[in-house]
Amino acid sequence: MEERHRNAITAFRLEQFLSKEEPLNGEYPTSRTPENREKIEVSREMLTPILDRLLKAGLITKKETIELAVDAYIEAKVMAQRAEQDLEELAEHSGEKPSPQEMGSKLFTMRMGKSPKGKVEAVRQEGYFMIACFDDEDYKELSGDSDKEESGGRFHQKMSFGGLNVDTLLIRSMVRITM
Repeated sequence: MEERHRNAITAFRLEQFLSKEEPLNGEYPTSRTPENREKIEVSREMLTPILDRLLKAGLITKKETIELAVDAYIEAKVMAQRAEQDLEELAEHSGEKPSPQEMGSKLFTMRMGKSPKGKVEAVRQEGYFMIACFDDEDYKELSGDSDKEESGGRFHQKMSFGGLNVDTLLIRSMVRITM
């Protein structure tokens, strides 16, 4: 039980460490930036006790899965950062401010080929976009839910928005999302 507790604390600290990010300041996001390379290196150091125990127990596949998860997390974050930059540039070229409402409307239009009926807001958080639909019809269209679906939201892996493919947390919302 003590070992599981230590593992949980390590995982929590690792998530806190990975989720911190510095402003990009106009730089093109890549997994090979010094910041992301450092995150991978420090993550592996943090995970060393867990990975060593898995290796000793002969659980090589589980060890490799954990190592790949860190790489996948960084990759997802970079893809979401790139998509966010592209959306901000689109908004600025249209003379609009890249607000959550503007980003949400643009993403909806890119996916559905038409404007949303109600308000749609989007913000990037770490490696995914959170998209809140304030109109049930917009939510159902964007998520592909049937009329019988009562969920308040769902996760979509690599949801396609034209040329952008990003992990997305789609939310049927009554409250405004802010970051």
